[in-house]
Amino acid sequence: MRRETLVKVIAIAVVLVVGLLLAAPPNAEYMPEEKRFPYYTFPLLPPLLAITLCILTGQVLPALFLGIWVGALMVSAYEPLSGTTLTLRWLVENATDPWNATILLFDFVIGAFVGLLYISGSMHSLAEALSRRVRSSRGAGLATTVLGTVVFFDDYSNTVIVGNAMRPLADRLRVSRELLSYVVDSTAAPVAGLLLVSTWIGYEVGLIRAAIETLQEEAAAGLLPAAPTVGPYAMWLSALPYHFYSILALLMVYLVVVFRRHFGPMRRAEERAYSEGKVLRDGAVPLMPTETILGEPVKERRASPCSSQPRSWC
Repeated sequence: MRRETLVKVIAIAVVLVVGLLLAAPPNAEYMPEEKRFPYYTFPLLPPLLAITLCILTGQVLPALFLGIWVGALMVSAYEPLSGTTLTLRWLVENATDPWNATILLFDFVIGAFVGLLYISGSMHSLAEALSRRVRSSRGAGLATTVLGTVVFFDDYSNTVIVGNAMRPLADRLRVSRELLSYVVDSTAAPVAGLLLVSTWIGYEVGLIRAAIETLQEEAAAGLLPAAPTVGPYAMWLSALPYHFYSILALLMVYLVVVFRRHFGPMRRAEERAYSEGKVLRDGAVPLMPTETILGEPVKERRASPCSSQPRSWC
C-alpha cells in the first residue's frame, strides 16, 4: 500500500471512529430503557465505513475488516479489546460455518481449475478460436454477455470463468476493463438468481424452507391462524417475476453491449480503449494481476511427440 493511501485510510478511520465514540453510548443513563442496546448508535456506520474506505483506497480486505471491527465495537459497548475479540470470533465462526466453508472450498477448487487453464494456455486458445468469428469490440462485449448467461450454475464460478476466459479477447479488440468488469458483474449474480437451478437459488430455497417450517410450527401451536402449504421451490418460483434487479440488470447489459451507448466515466474509458488501445487507465492497478500471480501462460502449441519420428512409428 502506498504512503498516501495509508495516510488516507488512517485519517478516514480516525475521523469515523471518533465520530462514533462521540455519539451517545448505548448504555448511557439518560437514554430511554427500551433503546439501551448496542445497535442504537448509527447502525449504518460499519457498512458505510467499509464501502467508503473500499472506494477511496481500493483495498477491499482492510476496509471490510475495519467495518466488521467497528460493528463489533458497537456491540461490545465500545470496549476495544472486547470488540477485537468479538471480531476474531465472528470471523472464525463464519469461516467454519458448513455453508460458508463449502463456498470457500468450492471457490478454491474453481480458482485452481481456472489457474490451470490459464497456465496451460487454454484461455488464450479460446480467445484465438473466438477471434475468428468475433472481430469487433461490440462482438467481444456480446460474446462475453452470452457466455455470462450460459454459465448460470454459480455466480462465483461465472465471474472467475467468464472474466478470465474473455479477457484476452477483450484486450485484443480494445474493450476497456471497466466495460468488461461491468458485463461480467451484471451477468453473474442476476443469471444465477434467475435460471431455475443454481447454488444461489438452492440457498434461497433453503431459507424459504426454514421460514415455512417456522410458520407451520407456530400455526400448530395456535399462534397463527394458518401457515403456507406450498413447497419452498414452488414459492420461490412464484416470486420469480418480482426479481426486478436481476431482470433489469440483464436487460440493461444486453442493451449496453448491443447499442454501445455509454455515458460518464464508462464513455471516457471506452474512448480511451478504442482510440489509444489502453484497456487500463494510466496508473490503474488491478486488484489481482493474473500475470504477476500465475506468470505468463503457455501461448505456443507444444510439438507433437510424433513430429520428430518417422510416420511408421506413430
